[in-house]
Amino acid sequence: MKIFIVVDMEGATGVVHREQLMPEGKGYVAGQKLLTGDVNAVIEGILEVDSTASFVVGGTRYLPSAVTPMPRGPLAPTANEP
Repeated sequence: MKIFIVVDMEGATGVVHREQLMPEGKGYVAGQKLLTGDVNAVIEGILEVDSTASFVVGGTRYLPSAVTPMPRGPLAPTANEP
């Protein structure tokens, strides 16, 4: 199964302030972790159903710096991890 995931920081769990949306914002690092946690949760759920799935993650112009999903193996840290 091939999966295309489209995300945007405004839709991430816990992202509630403009400071979390822009790379120069003081809450951006926290927003990155929240968005990465959401993407990883989706990937984990899909892998439970199809362990051979491959993923492409897309979104806004800031996406490459906002989330770094890992293909197979350990997932990126979530907001609750150091």
